Amino acid sequence: MNQSNSRIRIMKEVPVYRALLKLGVPTMAGMLVGALYNVVATYFVSGLGTSEVAAVSIVFPIFQVIIGLAMTFGSGAASYISCLLGMGAEEYAGKTASTALFTSLAAGVIAIAASLLFLDPLLRGLGATDTILPLARIYSFIYITGSIFNLFNVTMNFWLQQKAHKSDVWRNI
Repeated sequence: MNQSNSRIRIMKEVPVYRALLKLGVPTMAGMLVGALYNVVATYFVSGLGTSEVAAVSIVFPIFQVIIGLAMTFGSGAASYISCLLGMGAEEYAGKTASTALFTSLAAGVIAIAASLLFLDPLLRGLGATDTILPLARIYSFIYITGSIFNLFNVTMNFWLQQKAHKSDVWRNI
C-alpha cells in the first residue's frame, strides 16, 4: 500500500483523535526542529553581543512574511492539485503547479525589491534603534537577497507530496 492510500485509510477508518496524532505529530516535530534551529542560531549569535541578537530579532518578522508568502502559494497549490488529481486532470494539475511556482517567485521578487527599496524605514518600523540599525541592515540585506531560494524551497515543499500520488503530473511542468 502506498503512502497516499495509507493516509486515505487513516482518515476514513481511524478515530479522529488517533488520526490527528498520527498525521499531526510529524508536522509538530518539524515545527519543533525549526524552533530548535532558531534557538541554536540565537545562541551562536549571542556570542557576538546583545546588539547582534537584537538585529537578528528585528529581521525575524521579515523572515516570517517571506515564509508566509511561500506557504500561501505552496499550500493553496497543493490543495488545488490534490483536487485536480482526484478528478484525473493530471495535465491541468501540472500547469497549476507551474503557475503557482512562477507566481510565488514573481511575488517574491516584488516583495524582495520593495523590502530592499524601503529597508531602513522597514527596519525602523520593526524597532531598530540607531545602534541596531547598521547591524540589522547588513543581516537583512543578506537574508532578503537570498530569500528567493527559501521561497522556492517552501513553495515546492508543499506540493512535492503530491508527486508520490501521481508522478505523471510532474512530467508536464
